[in-house]
Amino acid sequence: MNGNERTPPPFVQQRLICLALLLGMVSYATVVAVMLFQNGNQGIASEYIGWLDFVVPSVGAACAVLAVLAKRFLSASAAEQFGVARGNAMFRANFIPIAIAEAGCLFGLTAWLLNANAIPHLVTALVLLSISIWLMPMRDPDAQL
Repeated sequence: MNGNERTPPPFVQQRLICLALLLGMVSYATVVAVMLFQNGNQGIASEYIGWLDFVVPSVGAACAVLAVLAKRFLSASAAEQFGVARGNAMFRANFIPIAIAEAGCLFGLTAWLLNANAIPHLVTALVLLSISIWLMPMRDPDAQL
């Protein structure tokens, strides 16, 4: 171990960190929904921002593909390592893809708040939330069975 490597958090804590990312997306979605409900389902933008109807799904699709590819390549890279380096690489392989999907999800939710247009903004956000749930680590790959 070189001087720059830190011991990664235990797997249970890694899972809690990833769960916190998921709960952040759900919490923000709830806030947006309540704000829109209180505002009579009117967005907070003074005028409808039409270009968001194209950009949000495009960014969402890019985030989805990037998150899945990041998970695949980072997991493959981590599998080749040992010790503390493997633990750190596995943590990155679990955390980074969810963070990428979260970025697209929050963008979709913000566009929903601005325009109050559930399709495509809310749909994009919910798809990315679903991908984040799918990427959530459920079992420790290094656990002894």
